[in-house]
Formats: sequence, C-alpha cells, structure tokens
Amino acid sequence: MKDLHMAEELIRHDYNPARPHVAIASTDGESINQPLGKALSLLIYRAGAAEPELVERRAIPIPSKGLGRWMELGKVLSDCGWLLVPGIGEAPFKILVNKGIMVYIVEGLIVDALRLIVTGGNLHSMARPEILARPAVRQQAGIRCTSSVCGGGGRGCYES
Repeated sequence: MKDLHMAEELIRHDYNPARPHVAIASTDGESINQPLGKALSLLIYRAGAAEPELVERRAIPIPSKGLGRWMELGKVLSDCGWLLVPGIGEAPFKILVNKGIMVYIVEGLIVDALRLIVTGGNLHSMARPEILARPAVRQQAGIRCTSSVCGGGGRGCYES
C-alpha cells in the first residue's frame, strides 16, 4: 500500500483524480503501436499504480464518416487523463484535447510510458521529431518557437 501511495504522489502535475486512467492503442499489449484511426479497442491502465495495472480492454466507437466517432470517443474515455497513440489525425487530436484528455503521439513500450507518467517524466521524449513539429503537439508540449526559420529537430528551439 505504501508503494501505491508513493506512486500516486509522484504522478505528473497534469494528473486529474477524476481521470485516473491511461488509454493506449496497442496490437500486442506491450507496445504503443496502433494508430487511433485503425483501433477498435484501447487498453486502459490505472495511472496511479506502482506497477502497470491493466484495468480493461475497452471497445471504442467503430469507424464512421465525420467527427461523430471522435466526439463519442471523448465520452468513452471520460475517465482517462491520457491517450497514448503512435498516430492520430488533427481532428481527433483537437477534439480529444478539448475534452480534457492529454494526447501523446508516442512509440515504444507501454511499461516505459507508464513509468514516465508515474514519475513525472516527459512523454514527448518518446515521440519522433517530426511529430513534435506538428503545431498542435508543440502547443500541448509547451514548445514555443521564436524564429521563423526552424533549425532544430522538433525538440525545442535552437536560437543563434
């Protein structure tokens, strides 16, 4: 019980007790490897667990035309503070962020990502540089560019 309490105290500053879960798109249960648009279900983990704790595999709305699928997904993930996917379109990204979900476009092992969440690490460290170049992702990550010419690899500004 003490380990669980310590883990809960170490959770990132964006932790919301009303949204204690992490939704992850995975085909194998080990890696973050399925783009959101192709997913029919998401793995749901409890963010405050000292060790990764799978709560359930949750079905998500089936593919459909328009933005309705993403609006409905926002409701399905109402208890999730984070969504970890290797790929997501601009429309679902914006809709889910507006619903209060921190969307991270990352790749790698689920256990590594959950460890970063619990310890307050930077999930953007698991993102490919070209993903961090997307304006909506940069805004969420707090990356500000003060130059009209980018000289970096998407991990922050390099000013001369």
